[in-house]
Amino acid sequence: MSVLQARAILPQHSIIGVSCNNVQQVWKARQDLVDYVGIGAVWGTTTKTLTNPIIGVRGVGQMLEALDGTNIKAVAIGMPLF
Repeated sequence: MSVLQARAILPQHSIIGVSCNNVQQVWKARQDLVDYVGIGAVWGTTTKTLTNPIIGVRGVGQMLEALDGTNIKAVAIGMPLF
């Protein structure tokens, strides 16, 4: 479902986020005026099969740079627990 469709059916002031695996997806999220993005997966996991490439910390940095100047929040996903 698109962000526009979600906004149309959810209550006003609902928080909407999308998962991003590359900078192009972050730019799309900016255009869609999402509230937050989930960036990753940063590292691999043994708990599930990943459907997108692992981006590593450099990929996170590139995507955070693409969010500069916005109010869009970000969270890295696929991080190891220490």
